[in-house]
Amino acid sequence: MRFRGVSLFFLACLVVPAKATTWSETTVVDPVNGKPCKVSAPASMGSYIYEWPEKYDQVFFPVTDSAGIWACESGFASLIGDTALSVGEKQRIAGYLSGLIAAERDVKNIADKLRRAEALYLLRDLAPERRALIHRILAYDFESIAADADRSVHHRKAALGIMLARLADEALPLATRMEFLFVSANYLREFGDSMRADRLFSQLEILISDSAGSQAGDYAKYLQSLLPSARKIAPGGRLAPEKAELPAD
Repeated sequence: MRFRGVSLFFLACLVVPAKATTWSETTVVDPVNGKPCKVSAPASMGSYIYEWPEKYDQVFFPVTDSAGIWACESGFASLIGDTALSVGEKQRIAGYLSGLIAAERDVKNIADKLRRAEALYLLRDLAPERRALIHRILAYDFESIAADADRSVHHRKAALGIMLARLADEALPLATRMEFLFVSANYLREFGDSMRADRLFSQLEILISDSAGSQAGDYAKYLQSLLPSARKIAPGGRLAPEKAELPAD
C-alpha cells in the first residue's frame, strides 16, 4: 500500500466510528532479502484521528505512530505498508545497506527507524507530491516521537519548497491544491513569514467557497474548521503544541 495525499484518505475514513486505535502483529516480506518481517498493522481506528495535532501537517495515523514505521532484518525501513520497490530502488537500497556494518544495519529504536527510513527514501523514485508527503510525515514524526527538532525543520522546509513549486501548476487537482495551501501556510507561519502565510490562507478560503458541491466539498469543510486555529500558529517551537487525547473505549 502506498500512502497518497490526505484528501483521499480523509474522504474514505469519514464514516468510521470513533473508538481507540489498536494494533495487531502481522508478517510481510522483507523487500530486500525476501525473508519474513514481523511488523504491526492497525486493527481499529476512527475519524477522530483527523482532529489530532498532526492535522497541521495533514498527515495522520498510522504513519504518525511509532508502530507505523516498519523495519526489517535486512536494515530496510519505511512507512507502514510502503514496501513495494522497483528493480532500481531495490538495487540502490540493497547497495546502501550492504555498505553498512552489522551494528549500523540493525535499528534499535524509533529514532534509528526514522533515520533509516529517511536515508532510504532518498534512494526511492517518488513523484513530487509523494515526496512532499514523505517529508511532512518525517517532519511530524521526528518532532513528536523522536524529539529531533532539527530534522523536523529540515523536512518541513523541504516539503514547503516542493508544495510551493507544485502550486504553480494550474492542473493540480483541487483537493491537492487546498491541502498544499493549508500546509504551506502553516509552515510559513512557523518559519515567521506570516504575511505570505496569510496570502495563502486567503487563496485557500476562495477555493473552499468555490468547492461547494464538488467532490472536494467535504475536505474543504474540514479545512475550513481548522483555519481559526491554524492562523494562531506562532513562529518557532512545535507546529502543533496541543496534545492528542484518545477517546474512551
